[in-house]
This record gives sequence, structure tokens and C-alpha cells, in this order.
Amino acid sequence: MKIYENQANRIGAMMTMKQTKQCITCREIKPLEDFPIRPRLSDGREGECKACRSVRRKTGDGYLKERLRKHYYRSKGEGHLTIEQLREIEKGTHCSYCGCGLNDRNRVVDHVYPLRQVWATNSAINTAVCCRACNTSKSNAHVYDFYQRSDKFTPELWEKFVSDFVGRLIGRELTAEEITQWSEGFKLEAKELEARVQRA
Repeated sequence: MKIYENQANRIGAMMTMKQTKQCITCREIKPLEDFPIRPRLSDGREGECKACRSVRRKTGDGYLKERLRKHYYRSKGEGHLTIEQLREIEKGTHCSYCGCGLNDRNRVVDHVYPLRQVWATNSAINTAVCCRACNTSKSNAHVYDFYQRSDKFTPELWEKFVSDFVGRLIGRELTAEEITQWSEGFKLEAKELEARVQRA
């Protein structure tokens, strides 16, 4: 009976060990669910817990460097976006498209002209801070097409977007007439892109 009891204790200890892990940063032993998933590792979890990773991302440049690496990967190594510019962009407090408030959970940086489009560049000028929902919904669409089909992207927000985006591009504030002209330009661009797709 004692043998079976010892064996059961050993199995229980092994099961407990498999369900927990020690964080390489805070050194605390935590449930596996507290660690990000990483299928390639033996236990399927990262070595650093989610809480420590969150703190590191907020206090250091590790997260921004990873974001920048992904931006350059998608642009095949081309572009001029720097960590300093990315840090400045991510200070935005409201979505450039729908105007909702941004926080560390829903804030992302979007390429206004998706990198797969002909004239897109991986640069600060071609970026806008937005919420994760708009980023997903816009995907690789032209920003004017996204404006047309989005219920959240109102005419007022569209004018503000055009004013802010083009203002950064030309280095000054736009007049009301210029906003109208640039809006028409975005519309013509979207039609041209659609025509190119149809011809391809």
C-alpha cells in the first residue's frame, strides 16, 4: 500500500511540475497559462511570463524593435522608419479612423498605403495610429475605400484624417479647399488601384 502511495505522490508531483513553470525574469513559479504560447518549446510556452513581458514592453525598446522588424519584413527591408519615429507615432491617444480612445491593448500602427500597393513606403509619413479593430477591418484596402464602407469612419473624421495625414506630408496645415482637393485625389487613387487589379 505504501508503494502505491509513493508512486501516486510522484505522479502528482510530476503533473504539478508540468502544469507550472518558473519565469526567467521574475523567477516566480506560475501556472503555464500565465506564459505566452510557443509551440516550438518542449512545454509549448515562452520562458517569460505575460506579466513580465508586459512590463518589459512598456519600459524598454524590445517591443518597438520587434514591431519595427515586422514592418521591415513586410516591406522586404525597404523604408526609413526608425524606433524614435515609431515611438512618437504610438503616443497617439485616438484612432485616426474611427476616433475611439486608444490604450496599450488596442493601439496599433497602420500603413495608410498598404505595403503591397505600388506606391507604398515603409516610412513615418505613411503611417497612422489606429485601433486594432480598424486595422483589421481596413486590411489591405485603400484608405478611401475603407472610409466608404466603414460606419465608424464619419465625414468629419475623414476630413480630420486627410488634414492630419497630408499636413504631415507637406509640412503645413491644409485649408478647407485643399482638404476637398486631396479627398478627391484619394478617391481617384482608389479607382485607379481598382482598375489595375481588374486589368491584372
